[in-house]
Amino acid sequence: MNENTALLTPKVWWILKWAGVLAGLYLCAWILFLNTTTIALLVVSFLFAYLLNPIVDWMTNTGLPRDSAVRIVIALVAFLITVFLMIVIGQVYKQTGELLNPPLQDPAYGGEYPLLKWFDTKLYPLLKEYDIVVDRSHMRATIKKVFEWIQTNYPNWLRSVWETFLATFTGFASYIVWILNLFLVPVFTYYLLRDYEKLQIRFYESLPPHWRVTAIDWMNELDKVVGGFIRGQLSIAMLLMAFYSVGLSLLGVPLGFILGIIAGLANIIPYMSVVVGLVPALLLSFVDEPNHWLKLLWITLYFGAGQALEGFYLSPRIMGQETGLHPVLIMVAIIVGGSLMGLTGIVLAVPVAAILKVIALRWHHSWKQSWPEEV
Repeated sequence: MNENTALLTPKVWWILKWAGVLAGLYLCAWILFLNTTTIALLVVSFLFAYLLNPIVDWMTNTGLPRDSAVRIVIALVAFLITVFLMIVIGQVYKQTGELLNPPLQDPAYGGEYPLLKWFDTKLYPLLKEYDIVVDRSHMRATIKKVFEWIQTNYPNWLRSVWETFLATFTGFASYIVWILNLFLVPVFTYYLLRDYEKLQIRFYESLPPHWRVTAIDWMNELDKVVGGFIRGQLSIAMLLMAFYSVGLSLLGVPLGFILGIIAGLANIIPYMSVVVGLVPALLLSFVDEPNHWLKLLWITLYFGAGQALEGFYLSPRIMGQETGLHPVLIMVAIIVGGSLMGLTGIVLAVPVAAILKVIALRWHHSWKQSWPEEV
């Protein structure tokens, strides 16, 4: 007994304690690694709950029970997402189909590919105008071979994608589980939204009492800056997506509807909509109608109007001045984030910059409290 007690010295106890902690952490990491799909579903569901909670709070403030408000919000979001996907998929199929499928109703081209007509009437005269020598018959034959190869292999591509999709699952049971996982997102979101306030209270109660006031203060400020930015950017992106899609389609831009969707969604990353929307729209319109400079001007002005609408009306109304960051800070954050982590860094740059801004301002405020009083 005495020998065993002598072996369990404070140093040995310390080693055993931290060995147990490390073993526990390793076990938790291993369990999380084996359940990455479930963790991803929970993260997505929590993000939905976080973004939709202000709407539910507003509805409950009008006297509606929280459970009913959550049901209405989730049903409305599911309906809007379904309609959005139906419209987008339909337009993408239509506009890309017009490019891939021969216009059999066009007797002038005898069922040849639209790209050949576009090459003969648009691109070849443009190249000739700028003294660029191209073998017309060879180019037409190459274009035709490319499209014939695409149409021949298109079914094989779909089959390969489907086989790869099925290969990610081990058996029929796993496939069913994966399908059910998709339906778990609205279920998780429903319960997280319903108990959002209870979960907040339990989180704060799990902290030491002398931390709670500070933690609530920090979380409120972070939610105001980061949450306001994320919700605001998503709302603005949806509005700009409709604005650009309708406008570019009316202006006759090739693939205008698709470019409008891309440009609107890209506005989640500040200033990116001009890069991925305006430049392709101008290039496609220039190639489609080389001498129609007025159309290019209208496209440029339309994108300028979209940026003005976002900068002078949508951002102040939706996000509020208090949630914004200085434009220079935003651009610097995007450049730094892109250089460090690529596309992921670009997406996370502004929220991280907002968090760092809150931390810096609060640290500076605490530091000022230690300054000696002015004489």
